[in-house]
Amino acid sequence: MLLDHFPYEIVEEIFLYLPPSDRISTVKVNRWLNSIGRSKRLAVRHTLDGTIASMWLTLKTNTFFIERTNVEDDHPPRDVHTVKLHYSRYAPTMQSPEDEENYDIKNITIFFETRCCPMHYEADTGLDSELWKFPAKFITKYFYTSNHNDVYHFKFPTLEFMSESINIYLHYFSNIFSSIDFFELVIHDSMMIWERLGLFFEDYETLLKKPVIYFYNVAFNFSKFYWSKLFERGIESVGYQNVKEIFEFHDDYDKTSKFYEALSYNIMDETIAQLNDERLLLFRNYHKLEINCSSEITTNGLAKLVQVFKKNGVKI
Repeated sequence: MLLDHFPYEIVEEIFLYLPPSDRISTVKVNRWLNSIGRSKRLAVRHTLDGTIASMWLTLKTNTFFIERTNVEDDHPPRDVHTVKLHYSRYAPTMQSPEDEENYDIKNITIFFETRCCPMHYEADTGLDSELWKFPAKFITKYFYTSNHNDVYHFKFPTLEFMSESINIYLHYFSNIFSSIDFFELVIHDSMMIWERLGLFFEDYETLLKKPVIYFYNVAFNFSKFYWSKLFERGIESVGYQNVKEIFEFHDDYDKTSKFYEALSYNIMDETIAQLNDERLLLFRNYHKLEINCSSEITTNGLAKLVQVFKKNGVKI
């Protein structure tokens, strides 16, 4: 094999850039490649030895209105963005996340934050300014020595810098340092952060299972969001609270089928979800659909859904 003639160090570097599926295939080629892929020198060994983790990602945008103190104080409203990444990693010896007594769990929380401006928000960068782009150094310095629920902060001058850092950490946690057994995404108030982070899931293969999705106080493009590669393996559950779905003329079931195939839904409060009899029939595989908002669903639509269930042998 061609790789057999490469220096050891170069093969190690190649492993770091391989997508997870190719990495798993490569270590099966021969003992030499297997020994490199599982070497203690490489963090990617964790994706091969059964190390699993859970990850919670919360995106939130607040608009701050600063009261002017004098005529010269020109300070328009500013969007301040915060992303909370909570990561919980389980040792390779554990059999399931529920069996907490038989394995070690390490938890860590990182806040990625933009600053309003030096005048109204502390100007420090939080942790060592270089660590925002080197998660391996962050892991070495903080993760292994952290207490059960340590919290760290990175602060950035712009959303662009913040998004770059989050993408680097998402890639490391979900592609190199572990396989993600549980992933929850929560979006508050605005899609501004997601419009940047969503590109990460288009560009990289990740070791993620079906995600749990929650929306709060936000309007979003339905087909554009659910067509993301993040949902290739499906969706575990969806929750809406005060949400407006925006549909385009080209929306179709093929693009958004993963949404309708989720196991459960909770649609609440002032949500504008455009629920009618025709759309109701698309929810054919759910285990729980809870609607606590206004809709255009009629008894006739519910009757047709029951008929579909009976036809498909679903117990009601």
